[in-house]
Amino acid sequence: MDKIPLEEVLEKDLATAVDFEITLAALLSAILLISPGVSDVLQFPTIAVALLLLVLTLLRQMAIISQLSRTELILDKTSPPLVIATTYAVLYTTLWIGSVASNTLPIQPLTIALLISTLTPPILIALYEFFYRDFMLTVSIIMYNRYVDLDDSKFKNRVARRLGSWLGRSELSVDEQPPEIDRIRDVGESSLDDVNLGTRVGTRLGVAIALVLFIGLLLLPAAVVVYYVSAPVLHLIKLVILALGLAVSTNFVIVLVRFLFARFGRDDFDMSNWRYFRYSLIIYILFVPRLLSEQGHSVNTDLVTGLAILFVFGPIALRMWQYKRQEG
Repeated sequence: MDKIPLEEVLEKDLATAVDFEITLAALLSAILLISPGVSDVLQFPTIAVALLLLVLTLLRQMAIISQLSRTELILDKTSPPLVIATTYAVLYTTLWIGSVASNTLPIQPLTIALLISTLTPPILIALYEFFYRDFMLTVSIIMYNRYVDLDDSKFKNRVARRLGSWLGRSELSVDEQPPEIDRIRDVGESSLDDVNLGTRVGTRLGVAIALVLFIGLLLLPAAVVVYYVSAPVLHLIKLVILALGLAVSTNFVIVLVRFLFARFGRDDFDMSNWRYFRYSLIIYILFVPRLLSEQGHSVNTDLVTGLAILFVFGPIALRMWQYKRQEG
């Protein structure tokens, strides 16, 4: 069973995809640079992210233009920091809106920002599907390609059932959908009679571990707050709720950003759990201190910035070193 090439079905052009990334980066960088003082804790990371967005898109454009460059290597290694920087910029934009709105509303800026970044993505997705009509199609292709990689199991059969329901919600009629989509409609549940016990146990264990890790990822900011803050119970409960809101909004925005890059940019929507967790962790490292400082708790900004830089560029530097060793 072959995967469906997303770029071919959606007729994406490499140069045009990078043009989209440049336009989005320019817009977000402009917003960041006109309002870097919204948060004292985030002032340096905000300026750095604005410049990083411009530098990364410049490097990606140069890789496309140059016929002799290692284009795929450059695009692959710059995708993670680009997604992280874009996610940060979107969340910071909501914080900027929150700081403006808090002048007239008796609500703290971060609370407004979390409400916006939690409630807006589902609304934007619904509007996008109505006007552009390919969100469900794109998601179905991404999940089908993931389905192809799975071993026969109950989990794989659940994914097969979901594929049909996602396609059924598409604004595109069956006649308007690309012919490659017939492969998704033809997917059926696999027989599990020949699946050995080891494979079944391994699959269930893998799904359980992934679920535990995802729940842990959502609870991590709240756990940090509970560990770090000594405060009255009501104040602590408020901080925990805000931390949970930060986790939910961060993951919503990451999914939205990754969809935009998969559909219009140059990103293959890698389903690697580690890559996804790293995206969330870096945003947490930057925004949890903002949450704490807004509530009157001191934060070591240099440590925060250093950890964020380490998480963004450490794995990239390690992969580049490994690549050079393999070449040698």
